[in-house]
Amino acid sequence: MSDYCLNILDLGCREYKETWKIQKMLVQKVKDKKLNNTIIFVEHNDVFTFGKRGKTDNLKVKENILKKLGFDIFVIERGGDVTYHGPGQLVIYPIYDIKTHLVGVKRFVMNIENVIVKMLDEFGIKAEGDEKKIGVWIGNEKISAIGVAFDRHVSFHGAALNVNTDLSKFNYIVPCGLADKGVTSMAKILKRKVSIHDVKKVFLEKWEDVFKESCIKFTNEDEI
Repeated sequence: MSDYCLNILDLGCREYKETWKIQKMLVQKVKDKKLNNTIIFVEHNDVFTFGKRGKTDNLKVKENILKKLGFDIFVIERGGDVTYHGPGQLVIYPIYDIKTHLVGVKRFVMNIENVIVKMLDEFGIKAEGDEKKIGVWIGNEKISAIGVAFDRHVSFHGAALNVNTDLSKFNYIVPCGLADKGVTSMAKILKRKVSIHDVKKVFLEKWEDVFKESCIKFTNEDEI
């Protein structure tokens, strides 16, 4: 690899299954030291994903009905239970060799939470992480779900931030398996639509700060 820069790959709106394949490809390249750490930004089609401990009884509607309504459903490698991804939600996948920044798994997840908390603060939204209930919270409502997987010491999957998300889609599930908790979004709190472009910009500023990155580089798929 050349001199280190964190790669930023913005996929725009992309189907979940295709993005999942891209993640795995990038993980292998980072493991083989053919690619620097990379952050993927993406918005997905309507999809429910289950982590390794996910329980199908946290679906409130039968799978065949959800599929008829246009939802995809996947069981994936990350931790956590069931969550929703869809338009208006910014999904962030760090493909990250945690050894490069000498952080363990717990600290890595806490750092991601910290980045999102600091980013939200720039928009006038006060939020906090929770060690026991992973994610970023505003009172009793989750604004960002976090579920990370590792292939040896390289992370994939990541965080989903509700920016302009249609929160009614969460009514089909028990989000993250927490029946006594709710969900919220930046748009709901601020009572206006929020620019995802602006959210990405501030997120990267806070990532640079928390992870002590000195160089970031925007890249295209054909460059990696």
